[in-house]
Amino acid sequence: MQLDDALNIFLNTFVGQNDPQLKESLSRITFVAEKQKKDILFFEDEKGDTIYFLISGVIKLSRINPEGKETVVHFVHSGEMFAEILFYMEGRYPVTATVLEPAVLLGISASKMAMLLEKSPRFSMRLIGLLSRRLQYFVTMVEQLVNSDVRQRFMAYLFHLSEEQNSTRFILPVPKGELATLLGTTPETFSRLLRQLDGEGVIEIHGKEIELLNAIPEKD
Repeated sequence: MQLDDALNIFLNTFVGQNDPQLKESLSRITFVAEKQKKDILFFEDEKGDTIYFLISGVIKLSRINPEGKETVVHFVHSGEMFAEILFYMEGRYPVTATVLEPAVLLGISASKMAMLLEKSPRFSMRLIGLLSRRLQYFVTMVEQLVNSDVRQRFMAYLFHLSEEQNSTRFILPVPKGELATLLGTTPETFSRLLRQLDGEGVIEIHGKEIELLNAIPEKD
């Protein structure tokens, strides 16, 4: 993908229109990267100055806990920005970013973008909105890990996908093993949960697709 096309997608997502002046400024501090499955964009605690906007593909953000086990923080999908925390963490990535599906990304210099934001209030407000939504996501995720079981977390995840895609039938956007890690369980336990929910008539599994049959979210 050409840089011009990538910037058009980025601007339409975060500004709502193609601003020629902002586009020209961004073209000086951005680049396009194409990555393959299992590629590592950056490691936890690695120094860096690049934040990313995902144009296509899936990225896993994860950390290693004190016991040496991987904890999935978030799955990044197309249209999302990530690693924007570099604005505040003095150039160190707090997570490891692994490519799960072939990806096209727009890389942006964090230090130079900070200066650019001062000149574009509208762009700045959109980024503040992004950071606010990201904070709310992590607060909700921590609450679910503390106060709910695996079944409740998975059902919350399914209802989130249903609302996002405006459909009760969809393909899980990440491999089941990776999703199990996000939910804080093992692949074996997650597989048993799928069979249980299918047997109870809560969901129906159609190959790689899942259909929600129970339209009422389960409460903690």
